[in-house]
Amino acid sequence: PLSSAQMALYLAYQQNRQQSAYNIPVTIISPFVIDAAKLKLAINTLAARHPMLMTRIRLNEQREPVNTIVPTTLEIQEITEQQSEQTLLTTPFDIENEPLI
Repeated sequence: PLSSAQMALYLAYQQNRQQSAYNIPVTIISPFVIDAAKLKLAINTLAARHPMLMTRIRLNEQREPVNTIVPTTLEIQEITEQQSEQTLLTTPFDIENEPLI
């Protein structure tokens, strides 16, 4: 079963699936060259050790919302100066199909 906080999050999502309130992209600006492959490996290793980061909230057979852990590989997206961080911030978060991380 979901915790009370998870249930509140799920109900808020059901009320407005187009909201982006829980979508918090992270931008890293570094004066150093970042090895994207090593960063991706580190993030995916962290997610593998903490499966709750791969949680989605879906309906079970009884139509009740439950945590579902779906192992996946996370991708790192490099944005250019032309792309707007605002676009990432306003993209709706799909709690049923995207991992919480």
